[in-house]
Amino acid sequence: MGEPVIIGVVYRPPSGNLTNFYSYYDDLLEKLPSSNVIISGDFNINLHGSVKSEYEDKFFGHGYTPLISIATHLKPGCTPSCIDNIFTNSYENVKVSGACENQVSHHFPIFCFFKYRYSNDKSHCTVDNVCPKYDYCETNLIKFKHVIESRLENLSLSIDETGFSNFSDCIKTSINDCFLTDPEMMKSRRNRLINPWITSGIIASIKRKGFLYKQWKKTVTKHAKEGDLSVYTKYKNYRRNLKYIISNAKKSHYAQKFEQAKGNSKMTWKVINEIRGKTKSSNKPSFIINSKLVNDRRDIANAFNQYFVSIAVNMNKNANIDTDGINILPLRDNSKYLDKRIEESI
Repeated sequence: MGEPVIIGVVYRPPSGNLTNFYSYYDDLLEKLPSSNVIISGDFNINLHGSVKSEYEDKFFGHGYTPLISIATHLKPGCTPSCIDNIFTNSYENVKVSGACENQVSHHFPIFCFFKYRYSNDKSHCTVDNVCPKYDYCETNLIKFKHVIESRLENLSLSIDETGFSNFSDCIKTSINDCFLTDPEMMKSRRNRLINPWITSGIIASIKRKGFLYKQWKKTVTKHAKEGDLSVYTKYKNYRRNLKYIISNAKKSHYAQKFEQAKGNSKMTWKVINEIRGKTKSSNKPSFIINSKLVNDRRDIANAFNQYFVSIAVNMNKNANIDTDGINILPLRDNSKYLDKRIEESI
C-alpha cells in the first residue's frame, strides 16, 4: 500500500511580517513527516531577491527543496520575481515541474508531477467501475502543453471565485483529455504499460489497419480467392507504413533511455536487459473473483484451487452410477495435492 502524501497550500500577504512567518513555519515543518510532503503557494518572498538566503535556509534546514526557479510574477513597471513556489521533502519522486507561460492575473500558474505508489487494493473496482488510468508519456506531455496554452489563452479569467473555478475546471478537463486513457485501448496487447513507445495515435492506427483488413476479407469469395486487389494493396501499404512507424517509435524510445543513462553503467545494462527481455515484468495478472478485481498471487491461486477441488467433489456426487454393469469408482480428492503444488509455485 502506498504511503500517504500531505499536500498544503500557502498564501503569505506581501505586507506580512517575515519574522512571524519564519517562526510559524519552523514550528509547522517540525511537526510534518520527514517525507511525502508538498507545500505550494504564493509566498510573496522573491527567490531571486535579497532575502533569498534566509528564505531558502528555512526550508533547506528541514529537508525541503524548491521546485520552481524561474520568474513566476511579471507586472508592468516591476522586476520579474519568483514568489510562487512548490517545496517538497521527497525530491526523488519529482518527475517534472515548471510554470506555464500564460498569466493568471500577474502570476504564472506553477505545476509539478510526482511519481508515487498507490494502493494495490482494487476491491472497490468492478467490471462496471474501472479505476481511471493516466498515461504521462512524453507525447501526452507535449500535447498537454499545447492544449493548456491554447485554452488558457482563450479563457476569460477574473480575480474572484468564479474565475478560479473556471481556471480549475480548465486544468482538470485538459488533464483528462490529454492523459486519461481509453479503457478499450488499455485492453490492447500493445498497450503502453507493456510497450511505452505505443502512443494513442499508433493504437488508433492499429485499429484502422484491422478495419482495412476486414474490408479486404469481405471481398474474398470462392470465385475471387485473392479478393479485391486494390483493397488489399491499400491494406498492405498501410500495414507496411505502420510497421515502420512503430519500429521508429521503439528506436526513439530506447535511444532516449540510453541518453538518460549515459555515464551510468548500471542504468545502461538495465536498458539493455529490458531490450533483451531479461527483466521481470511489474505487471501482475489480475482476475475477477466474486465481482472483485484481484491481483494478489496467493488469492488467485487459492481461487483456482477451490475451483478445481469443487469439480472433483461435484463429480464424486454422481460417480457411483452403474452403467451397463460397470461400477464407476469415485474420484480421489486432490485438494491436499493441489495445495502443496500451488504453495511450491508461489
